[in-house]
Amino acid sequence: MYKKVGRPLRILIELGIIGLAIYLSLLLSLFIFTVKETKKTENIYLKNYLFSVILIFAATLTFSTGDNILRTMPLQYLIWGYTGVVIALINKEKEILQ
Repeated sequence: MYKKVGRPLRILIELGIIGLAIYLSLLLSLFIFTVKETKKTENIYLKNYLFSVILIFAATLTFSTGDNILRTMPLQYLIWGYTGVVIALINKEKEILQ
């Protein structure tokens, strides 16, 4: 039963309301950052990468409400690693434009 609850409920049980607030604020801030950068950038390739990050986070949040198939660490490494690479690309583009 414990493994069948969704990620937000599991975080609420394990870490309390403060832990859930931190987790959701991290995801929300990344989502807002990605949407803002998608609107700002002129680079079509970077826009595609940013849009894929938005889709990945939307899928992650959708899947995590039910039976969480995303609890495996290798899959989480891929999601967070890809997000990190895209954020690094944003910073690199800003460096080049300055």
